[in-house]
Amino acid sequence: MDQQGFVPSTSARQGPALTFATTHVAKGQQYGRPKQGFQSEHPMNAPQSNSSRGRRRSANVIFCASEDTEVSFKPPGSIANNLDSNITNSTSPPTVSILRKMTPDRGRIMLTQTRIRKGTFLFQVTAHATICDTKRRKVRCGNCLGEIKCGGAVAARSGGERRERSTTTGGGGVACELCDEICYCDQNCREEDWHIHHFECAYLRLLYKDNHTQHANKNNWQAAAREFRGLDPYAQDYTRCLIRVLVHRFNELQASSPSSEIPSSPTADPSDPEFDEQDETPLPFSRIWDLVENRETYTDDKIEHEMKPVARILDAFQDHYCSHFSVPSTPAAGQKGSVTPTGSRLTLDELLGLVCREECNSFGLYSYPYAPWNNDSNMNDSNGTVAENPKQGYALGLFARGFLSSFNHSCSPNVYHVAHKKYLLFYAASDIEVGQELNITYLELGPRYRAPLPLSPQANQDRLEAFKTRKAFLKSHFHFDCGCDRCRWEEKLQESGGGRGVVGMDQAQERFLSVGLLCDRVGCYGFYAPPTVLKVLLETDAVDESQWICVACGHLQ
Repeated sequence: MDQQGFVPSTSARQGPALTFATTHVAKGQQYGRPKQGFQSEHPMNAPQSNSSRGRRRSANVIFCASEDTEVSFKPPGSIANNLDSNITNSTSPPTVSILRKMTPDRGRIMLTQTRIRKGTFLFQVTAHATICDTKRRKVRCGNCLGEIKCGGAVAARSGGERRERSTTTGGGGVACELCDEICYCDQNCREEDWHIHHFECAYLRLLYKDNHTQHANKNNWQAAAREFRGLDPYAQDYTRCLIRVLVHRFNELQASSPSSEIPSSPTADPSDPEFDEQDETPLPFSRIWDLVENRETYTDDKIEHEMKPVARILDAFQDHYCSHFSVPSTPAAGQKGSVTPTGSRLTLDELLGLVCREECNSFGLYSYPYAPWNNDSNMNDSNGTVAENPKQGYALGLFARGFLSSFNHSCSPNVYHVAHKKYLLFYAASDIEVGQELNITYLELGPRYRAPLPLSPQANQDRLEAFKTRKAFLKSHFHFDCGCDRCRWEEKLQESGGGRGVVGMDQAQERFLSVGLLCDRVGCYGFYAPPTVLKVLLETDAVDESQWICVACGHLQ
């Protein structure tokens, strides 16, 4: 699922196609925060140049533990808690101290202990497992998720949509020679991904092609293939993502000694102050199992006709490999008192629980056709009407980094993020003072959730409609009633019938969104990103340090 109120990268999911990712929240929970989701993180190897570029420009973020928590994060490069750091200095990133605090009424919250200026590139995170979605798996690299070059340019665009093309017939990338289902930027990316893909290769060939592999008649693979083809594209996508989660588990089991328990932490302990939230080493399966499940929030229909078939497909996949592992039976306790499965094969019920965890903690990764229009005439179609610039989902990732679960939702967030390849880049969308809470949004800030300026009777009506849509979506998908500043004001506006006596109260919240963050170009539903983030997105230092640019249309703020 997703998180800006993020939802999957395909139209199959209920609700609007949201921006980047989404997380379920337990029923009855108030003020937008997951019950425990997002509890770990890791991903696959990304090109070192891109990874180092993102880290060089992000702030040094220190996550401090309060008395009632036990987690402290300190990314690489953090050497001091410099309260007066100049965040505009891209060569010497500032240090930002963030406190994760437990509160009696709202659970975990994130408070800044340093002043954060608007535009600060806070951090980047990667997923535990990522896959290119069904529509983009031939034009995006299966390893780094970058666009596959085609004759020196990215895949052709037409009418705002990138044309699909096979990288096996003269395209700019290379495909897996065995299954032809995963494509890569080049041979290097293909080789980097092989330690993951070699497990899934034969299975993907069977799932997508109605032919026989050497394992086609074993372990119910054919039955699994039939169920897979009956799923909608989004369910197919998260099935493939979970296959990769199981592959990471296979690698963890393979590295285990038959005479010892599965390592509880093959990388680092997140309570260690030297822990790097940008580390791309896969986390142990116990961290995935500690993610929130929220099984009770799903309908019986979804469980019976989507999630259980996915669990059976995963069972057929794991069945072939599990016989190769000799695994101890001693269980390891999870953070919530649950028991992390340590047997070589997960049961169907455990696999169903894994599916629920993915749905609560995954992000759809989105981009725009980044082709900046040079003049307003390019914003019009052949009929002279304003053309929209829609988002394009390109990947799905299971994000499990623990600190992400502590960010509350706000409909006017002060922390925003943008997707780049397999990374989520988080930055300050406004100035954030010492002691102020850091909020992200679980919703896209698109046309259904924003209201126009200037204020007018019609604008008030549009705002109320957007307010009702947001409230309904958050309640149905995240199971809470939002109580952010913007919602409280709009609730008063609704109670007053949109009267002018209430209109003046909205200036700060509405102008922040309509003037400060969202692109004001007619027909564009993008948002502005600061130079520090744009350098990572565009992979160049040739960015005007004084300008924010819309990630969708290239419009200067």
